[in-house]
Amino acid sequence: MTSSSSSSDPILRIGGLIRARFKRRLNRFVGLVELDGREEEVHITNTGRLHDILVPGREVLLRGIGGGRLRYRLIAARDVEGLYSIPDVRTQSMVFERLLEQGRIPYLAGCNLVSRNPRVGGSMLDYLLRCGDREVLIETKSAVLRIGEAASYPDCPTTRGQRHVRELIRLVSRGEASYIIFISALPRVRCFKPYRDGDPEIYRLLGEALKAGVGVKAISIYMDSRGYVYLENPDLPLCRDWVEEL
Repeated sequence: MTSSSSSSDPILRIGGLIRARFKRRLNRFVGLVELDGREEEVHITNTGRLHDILVPGREVLLRGIGGGRLRYRLIAARDVEGLYSIPDVRTQSMVFERLLEQGRIPYLAGCNLVSRNPRVGGSMLDYLLRCGDREVLIETKSAVLRIGEAASYPDCPTTRGQRHVRELIRLVSRGEASYIIFISALPRVRCFKPYRDGDPEIYRLLGEALKAGVGVKAISIYMDSRGYVYLENPDLPLCRDWVEEL
């Protein structure tokens, strides 16, 4: 399966980025970097383990944030071909909403955002869309684990993720439309598949969701050194080896 670049035009630019060197992670939300010869604690929004992204000595891109003890948020990390992965989930959400607004997600073309964080059953999902005469519920997940040429999720157990997938399956069983969309924020990936070793139950549930009719989709994006974010593939295929296993 090959990826195809949908456009050479950037989706958006994240301005004011500052280069630093990653040193280590202090906890789920805080990392330590070397910035201008000093150590600086920075905010990390992605609660995955990110062992293959947040590597000691790797160049990362930070953005200043106002107020609070932490002055910077970690946005991106240098990856293959001098391009950057984007572990920051706030940037991923911003990109998804811009793509939706621009009509660049083929299976959501013509859909409009109704609300963010709709409460459905016992869960809070990410988006409620209006697509013609129907409502569509969307949950997005950050897929920044590289397994060979594949983007993958998750890199650690996630009971929250399990709950969301079960909710999407329940919605489809009631005749409602739902998608789980993986933001594969890694350059040069060819397909998406769940990572069994990260969470075997998520692996099983995503197979069940696909069979039940939940839209299991992925979008491939990356950043360059100037902070421009590009759409590499608006409909990154599911990896054949996973699909054939189901």
